[in-house]
Amino acid sequence: MRLVKPAPDPWIELPARARRACPAAGGRWLEPPPRRDPIDLVFGTIWAILTLPFRIVFGAFGLVGRLAGIVVGFALMVLGAAVSASPFGLLGLAIFGAGLLIAMRSLG
Repeated sequence: MRLVKPAPDPWIELPARARRACPAAGGRWLEPPPRRDPIDLVFGTIWAILTLPFRIVFGAFGLVGRLAGIVVGFALMVLGAAVSASPFGLLGLAIFGAGLLIAMRSLG
């Protein structure tokens, strides 16, 4: 019966061939910005100016929604802490958990 040497474990034994370093790839912060045509810059600027009021309004709605979620979540957390001090402790913990999830979800 022949004894066969098992394959080397890559976590323990290094292969016999020399390792070659990978060429350094420039990250996206190190690369120069892509070249843009002047007409692209003009239309991009016009588009940014035209859509600015809509972006402001939708951003304000998003902010109000997040603030409402934080207020409701905090109120549920306070209510859950108060109810958990009563005989309905398990219900209070569930209310507190729901409020915590709502508040954390609103924070992002």
